[in-house]
Amino acid sequence: MTQKRATNGKKLPTAKEKAFAKEYAVNKHNGTQAVLKTYNTTDNKTASVIASENLAKPRVLNEIDKILTANHMDDEFVLKEHRKVIAQDKQLSSKMTGITQYYTLKGYNTADKEKASTNIAFIINTGKDKE
Repeated sequence: MTQKRATNGKKLPTAKEKAFAKEYAVNKHNGTQAVLKTYNTTDNKTASVIASENLAKPRVLNEIDKILTANHMDDEFVLKEHRKVIAQDKQLSSKMTGITQYYTLKGYNTADKEKASTNIAFIINTGKDKE
């Protein structure tokens, strides 16, 4: 069975990938749990591998992004929350974990820590991604 492609030639997410993306986006961004709920496996190690593979696929990340945006969890919302976190210290740890996960999902956290810090600082200050 060949995978469906968009008009631009890129692969579209499969039904399982879409189900995974929805589960991942709405249930605390836990890839392993999303796989356990949407794929035919009960093994945590297998689920972890599948989750890791899915989260490396641009088509799956795009699907997650669509779901988050449809639920008003977009860059503007996260930046607003990030600014609130900077201004207060209640529940800082849990909020920062969520923000870090969001930035990672969006590709703002990279192995190049200096570049990532510059990007995030630019986003916080301007509300826009560096081009």
